[in-house]
Amino acid sequence: MELGKKDMEMLSYLYHSGREPISKIAKECKLSREQVNYKLGKFQESGLIKGFVTFFNYPSLGYNLWVTLLIKSKEKPDISKIQNVIHSSEIIGYWDYFISFVAKNESDLKETIHKILEENKNSISEHKLIKPYFTEMFPLKFIDNKRTFNFLEDSEKQTLTKQDIKILNFLKNNARIKITDLANKLNISSELALYKLRNLQKKKVILGTKVNFDITKLGFFYSMVSIDLFSFPKELEEKIKSFAKSSKFVNSLILSFDSPQIMIQIFNKTQEELLFTISKIKKILEGNIKKFDLMFLQQEKEINTLPSLE
Repeated sequence: MELGKKDMEMLSYLYHSGREPISKIAKECKLSREQVNYKLGKFQESGLIKGFVTFFNYPSLGYNLWVTLLIKSKEKPDISKIQNVIHSSEIIGYWDYFISFVAKNESDLKETIHKILEENKNSISEHKLIKPYFTEMFPLKFIDNKRTFNFLEDSEKQTLTKQDIKILNFLKNNARIKITDLANKLNISSELALYKLRNLQKKKVILGTKVNFDITKLGFFYSMVSIDLFSFPKELEEKIKSFAKSSKFVNSLILSFDSPQIMIQIFNKTQEELLFTISKIKKILEGNIKKFDLMFLQQEKEINTLPSLE
């Protein structure tokens, strides 16, 4: 799918300001309202924009652990009964699938893993749990995105009202829901709905929004490298963080105390871009790499950014 300069400008603005009204988008992008509506419709009808996603701060919701489960399985794992899965994907590599989910504590984590393994005991032959102490996402740098998200910001659990929870659930399904529509669903005034929304943002329960793109329509591919190190001193950690933030091909970074200590997601169009990024990573970690694995990820089908709040 070919995009013109104005298309890219509008996508970039949407990515940074996903909740802005059509009139504001039109003004900032120097387009008419009709042009914005047409382009937005075109992007959605083509499948380039799959939706608008809200990012939440999980510790503020009582979920203090974000983990990834790597799985070897002869068939797709059944995770339909697991409420707190954020996203999952098929992998081409040593592992067959990954599942990312949140948990309130160690007991909740063990229970969730037990459910996944029990539901799929006849298909899962091996699994590996990754518990990161640092996660950062800097998505879609190709549209000049400058924002980063850390889903495990240090914060206390917030007390939420029933209306707060309803607002979060509406935003989960549509981050661009209009204030008037939100107010109607809650049976309150628009002014009160706006106040409640801004209060959730102020408390950092809501971190921001993003456009959920199908980047394969733009010719991009997903891949992931996982790296075991002999040692991981603070100086090396800062170098890999700096590289991940500056590299235009790196989409996310996960750091863990256990093996693998580093996982980096890469978006690339060509093999040359992928090899270039891998060579840069290896140069930074030169002499300290114990094991280096490359995995190719399939397009995520669904993203559920809000866990159960019952």
